Amino acid sequence: MALDLRNDAGRRVFEDLVRKADVVFSNLRGDVPSKLGLRYADLSDVNPRIVCCSISAYGMSGPRAAEPGYDYVLQGLTGWMSLTGEPDGPPAKTGLSLVDYSGGYVAAISMLAGLHAARRTGVGTDCDTSLFDTAISLLTYVGTWSLSREWEPRRKRHSAHPSLFPFQAFPTRDGWIVVACAKEKFWVRLVTAMGMDTVAEDERFGDFAGRRKHADELEVLLEERFRRDTAASWVSLLHDAGVPCGPVNDVRAAFEEPQTIARDLIVDVEHPTLKPVRTPATAARVGTDPVDCRYLAIEENQAAIQIVEGCQGGGVILRLQRNYESVDSTSRWSYSGRWSKKRSLRTSTPFIEPRIRGRRPLR
Repeated sequence: MALDLRNDAGRRVFEDLVRKADVVFSNLRGDVPSKLGLRYADLSDVNPRIVCCSISAYGMSGPRAAEPGYDYVLQGLTGWMSLTGEPDGPPAKTGLSLVDYSGGYVAAISMLAGLHAARRTGVGTDCDTSLFDTAISLLTYVGTWSLSREWEPRRKRHSAHPSLFPFQAFPTRDGWIVVACAKEKFWVRLVTAMGMDTVAEDERFGDFAGRRKHADELEVLLEERFRRDTAASWVSLLHDAGVPCGPVNDVRAAFEEPQTIARDLIVDVEHPTLKPVRTPATAARVGTDPVDCRYLAIEENQAAIQIVEGCQGGGVILRLQRNYESVDSTSRWSYSGRWSKKRSLRTSTPFIEPRIRGRRPLR
């Protein structure tokens, strides 16, 4: 559905939707919601309970509010890339767009908190979330150490933990494994299982402080031993010894993990042109009923939503059918469900994501 919110007819349709909605969600540049009248101050007279959630690159305030931004740019700007990669290599981004994904989670949590408050108090609010805020907040303990003690984070070899050792990736005869000795008992189990009695008795490595101080020497000893056998053999041995560890899988191997299968983390979705598509399932789990994932194709609009052009003033007429109360109007709306381009979900009120006609979302 496309509405021109700068047009009177389009605005009337939008406000009629807002009257019956819980949330208005926008994925635009930080300066755009106020320009389009998408903030709580703009819509509270229409619906005092409305929650107006914005996710942008930099938020709706500050010197960068009007700038577009993307995950890669944000990873560099917020210090992430300075923490990622080998010490003698260039700065690197994470393998996945974690700022984007985490920003979505932050927006969802903020939206739900605002919605919960609105249902208790009858008063809505703004949720001003951004990728920049998300990335800065995820600096977590590294940020705390830097701010509180002027500690300068440095990249560690083989993605090692900044303070605990051994807690990193190790090369084996045929691949890599990750070993995580976050507790003293795990260190004892590790060297015992590996048959490294001399190392276990060496006073230099007797506690966390000593292992951190002599990490370079200890790393050489551990790597030499790990290279003698395969990744699968080491994982099996250390797992039986109670040492937290795992292989460094590629993507296909991750999907073949028994835990992945046991948790039903792969779903098959029917697509009208691509046919069955296999995709990772959502990690969100509420209750015991399985999550229903299906794709509502654009072609199904003939039976779900028809957009009829030709309304005066550049607005649109929508005809709602199939499990919806049928309506033809630019100003009067009645919904009994929520429609999404990718899937159909039932809810008591519509969820509105405004966009500018003919343009991609500005973020």
